[in-house]
Amino acid sequence: MADRAATPHAQPPDATTPGQGVDDHWFDLDRTIAFSDAVIAVAITLLVVTLDVPNVSNQDLGNALEDLEPTIIAFVASFWLIAGFWIQHHQFSRRLKAIDGGLMRINLFFLFTISLISFGTALFGAYASNPLAVTVYTVILVAVGFSLYRLWRYAEGHGLLVAGTAPPDEDPQVVAVRTLIFLSAIPLSLLTPWAPLIWLLNTRVSLIARPLRRLRRG
Repeated sequence: MADRAATPHAQPPDATTPGQGVDDHWFDLDRTIAFSDAVIAVAITLLVVTLDVPNVSNQDLGNALEDLEPTIIAFVASFWLIAGFWIQHHQFSRRLKAIDGGLMRINLFFLFTISLISFGTALFGAYASNPLAVTVYTVILVAVGFSLYRLWRYAEGHGLLVAGTAPPDEDPQVVAVRTLIFLSAIPLSLLTPWAPLIWLLNTRVSLIARPLRRLRRG
């Protein structure tokens, strides 16, 4: 990516410069990243709330744990997906040199969707046999992925990334494959409650999308 330092609003003004004052178009980078990390940490911690310890006799514990199977599946998938989203957000944050109002709004929407994952997890755990529950869960994850993609695209387009640090995994092919993997859980849920585990393929989405990149270049 070419150096966009000359792009308007690419560099925040120095608020300490005498007579310049504070420009509210810009936000503190360190505080924004710390706040984002905190929201993601709370979201991944709240997942455990979806796991209720069965209140049954010793003889019935095995059956009770079997009934928890959909919730456990959703918990495992959600934990690793949130972890993956945090890693991608961390990679994004390391490349940022400034945050303006537009990027802040996209980042807040990203955090909003991240906070909904625990709801999707609990919903699937309670209604695993209902395709609507999987659909809601899937829509939440697609929204997270799309908002993360928009963070990269906005920051790149407005010169907010450090020069020469183009997004590693946020090209259209990767986003398309990631979305298809998420959506595939909806028809699979008609066959098995293990459907959300297919989402873990997104931890290797770059490798899966590699043939598409080759076709595009060819």
